[in-house]
Amino acid sequence: MSYIKKIEDDYNNGKISLKEISDLRDKYNKKDNDEKLKLDNKYNSGEYSNVLKNNKIESNSNQVETTIDLDVSKYIGYVVAVLSSFIYVVITGEFSADLASLFGSLFGALIIPAIISGIIILFKKNLSYGKVLGLSTPILQALSYFGQTL
Repeated sequence: MSYIKKIEDDYNNGKISLKEISDLRDKYNKKDNDEKLKLDNKYNSGEYSNVLKNNKIESNSNQVETTIDLDVSKYIGYVVAVLSSFIYVVITGEFSADLASLFGSLFGALIIPAIISGIIILFKKNLSYGKVLGLSTPILQALSYFGQTL
């Protein structure tokens, strides 16, 4: 069941007034497609709480899940950069058996991509530093590796 169908059912069952359904429709129509899709999916799956506050139907569990997803997406570029640096260090054999050497080599492998990503961010302010770092690190390290082996 979509969000519009749900509020129409609430209106037909006398749970909300004509003014309230009109306000809810207007708010729904003003949302972008992603928010509309989230609302429709929420009411389609049947997992919703029917809490009507200030002409809004809310679900606290969905808000928490969305926040967690957004937080994780911020750090994906950093994770990609560290993983690609680890793979680069292992493949090139730039560390010995101790842990300090591994961290030093990882730090060294991340310096140049971090500096270049910072320079890119200075000129393109609408990009996320993590995304640029996550894209530039594997590319620069692949070029470095192939430059050493050829």
